[in-house]
Amino acid sequence: MNVCKVACRVAYELIGKHLPVSYHIGGKIASKIRYQMVKGYISSCGCDVNFEHGADISSTLKIGNHSGVGVNAHVPEHVTIGDNVMMGPYCLIYTRNHRHQITSDVPFRKQGYEEFKPVTIGNNVWIGGVTILPGVTIADNTVVAAGAVVTKSFPAGSIIGGNPAKVIKANS
Repeated sequence: MNVCKVACRVAYELIGKHLPVSYHIGGKIASKIRYQMVKGYISSCGCDVNFEHGADISSTLKIGNHSGVGVNAHVPEHVTIGDNVMMGPYCLIYTRNHRHQITSDVPFRKQGYEEFKPVTIGNNVWIGGVTILPGVTIADNTVVAAGAVVTKSFPAGSIIGGNPAKVIKANS
């Protein structure tokens, strides 16, 4: 990571992350400041992207045009987000898990991690405050209801929700 990217990342973590949400007083300016900071250190950033207050954003993020990362969202390594994606607050995305071999010899906390399984969020997707597990693809034109735990991929145009998520309404 070059000096400029490091400076943008540090500025975001120390200042940008703590600026007000976009819909409060001063929020529009705060949103523009966060955008410039995050754009300076992530892999790929489209235009008119909103990074909300408290969002935890990996430097490997690729995000398209007119999309947003919700308040206090967690977006780790190996995530790709398309164009026109709306993400609600407290969205948690995971791209890997702890290893969990059931044995009395090695505690779970000492077993390390599984390999990364990238998460892809397509275009024109609306995501409530949800949890998305490793390896999932949220297809184009999909709505994911608030509170859903998405453990697998679903067809484009679906409305999904629940724990574990299931199709509420199929593509039309």
